[in-house]
Amino acid sequence: SSLSANVPGVDEYGDASGTNLGRSVGVYAAMVSLKLGEYVQSGILIKDSNDKVVNDGVNAVGIDVGLIGRISGLRAGLAIRNLGPQMRPPAPGSDRGETMPMEIRAGAAYKLSKADAVMAAEYISAQNRDGRLGVGFEYWPAALFGLRAGMSGVNQYQRQFSFGLSVSYRRMGIDYAFATHQLG
Repeated sequence: SSLSANVPGVDEYGDASGTNLGRSVGVYAAMVSLKLGEYVQSGILIKDSNDKVVNDGVNAVGIDVGLIGRISGLRAGLAIRNLGPQMRPPAPGSDRGETMPMEIRAGAAYKLSKADAVMAAEYISAQNRDGRLGVGFEYWPAALFGLRAGMSGVNQYQRQFSFGLSVSYRRMGIDYAFATHQLG
């Protein structure tokens, strides 16, 4: 998909300058998934991202790969996002260019066989950011009604709590979620 816009340029007094400040943003992607056996699936996404303002732009090709496996009530997955070159090379005098931050996610969920409940955990590690652990629990006390609770963050500055409920009837459902987070 892509988006383009032209904004009339103005001078320091706010009067029309006769120039246009054009902006275009585009992301194009192709993906494929493969079943690697009875219990394992994988996928790859190749994406092209570009952003251009007036005559200055950046462009990058990124790759996302993932793997998911299941055995009995356990499901586990691993995903690596934004593999690829820098969007813009380093400026003179700098050792860092602009990149799409690489991210690694690993997670697992276990369905309790005696109850309609699932326990899950996920770890996210993003480039230039602290890692983040999340845990959650989902329980359906009745076929029409489900409850969820979770917590993410390993320290008081990252910690977030979430709660949710679901109502489901035939092919329709309503989900409500509430999450806390630090302001600022």
